[in-house]
Parts: sequence; C-alpha cells; structure tokens
Amino acid sequence: MPVSIHIDGGARGNPGPAACGVVIRDLDADLLLHEAGYFLGVTTNNEAEYQGLLHGLKVALEIGAKDLSIIADSQLMVRQVMGQYKVKAPNLKPLHAKALELLAQFDHWSFDHVLRHLNKRADELANRAMDARKTVAGDATKTPVLSAAQSAKTKTADDLFSDPSNKSGLSIKVLEPAACCRDYAKSLSADDAGKQRCPQCGALLMISF
Repeated sequence: MPVSIHIDGGARGNPGPAACGVVIRDLDADLLLHEAGYFLGVTTNNEAEYQGLLHGLKVALEIGAKDLSIIADSQLMVRQVMGQYKVKAPNLKPLHAKALELLAQFDHWSFDHVLRHLNKRADELANRAMDARKTVAGDATKTPVLSAAQSAKTKTADDLFSDPSNKSGLSIKVLEPAACCRDYAKSLSADDAGKQRCPQCGALLMISF
C-alpha cells in the first residue's frame, strides 16, 4: 500500500512549547488514513520536525504501509535524512538515528522538501496541538487497522462493523486494534462510553464497559 506522509513541527520560543502534525493518505484509494497533532512539551523547532517524522513512520508501520512518499517543509531535516547534510547538533543525532532505523523497515521510501504552503494541513495540526497543549486528533476516513482490500477478503456474517450510510456493501472486520487504540481505551472511564476517536491514529472507536 503506497502512502504519503506530510509532516511538520514547530516550537514557540525555540525551545518552547512544541508540537508536530502528521497526515497520512492511501495514495491508491485517495483515502485519509490518519491525521493528528502531537504535543511534545518544551523542545526546539528541529527536534519537533524530527518527532513529526518519527510519529509518522511509527503509524505507517502500524497500518502495514511498505511504500512511503514523505513530504516536509524542513529542508534541514530532509537533507540530513537523505545524507546530503551531516547531523552536527547533539540533540538531533539520536532522532536522526531512530528515523533511519524506522525507514529501514520499509520496502521503498522517498523524502521531499516542499514550501510551507504545500504542507498546510500538517502545520495546522501542529499549531492546534500547541494551542491545546495536548495531542489532538484530526479526521480519518477509514480505520488504520485493516485496508479495504483486506476487509473484503475476511468478510464474514458475524462480528462485522457495518456503516449504515455506506451503500457499497463494504464491511470492515477489525482483526486487532492498533496498539495506540488499546492504550487510549484503557485510559477511559465508564463516563466515556460510546464513540471516541483515538488521538494517536484517528480511528473511530466504540467504547463499552
């Protein structure tokens, strides 16, 4: 499944309150798989950019993506990851090393630098997280646990999630919740029963106690 990952990060004060934004799309189906703004506490702009990359890669691994097109407006980070610039700052070296470790787990990836106006949604999510001082979920049009193609293969008469508004007849069977969804569900109380959206991956959850 080829996906695009738009990432952005920033800090107000450098260092200061910081966050990163991540937007992941399925390029074949043109579906939004995941978007969120992650609050990072106090850090620098460049560290926030790297954290955006790390968050995006971890989610991409969780949803089973193998072919990545990564887009960011941090020329420094893009060129460091591509090996065009050396990583001299001590605070960035472990983040750079972790990014390369995660990238090695994909079959193919590319990393491109774009101007900020072409990365607006990731920037918006990062700013929303900075404003809220917490991780915020965006929108997602499908669960990251199972692709539509996989769903069709595993469709059975029982234990299916069906969307009444979906006229195509597609049903999605969630075989195993993503780790972030399980962790989020464990943090909820009985007062939170009902529909909730995972702040990490954006998946819509039905919580019951």
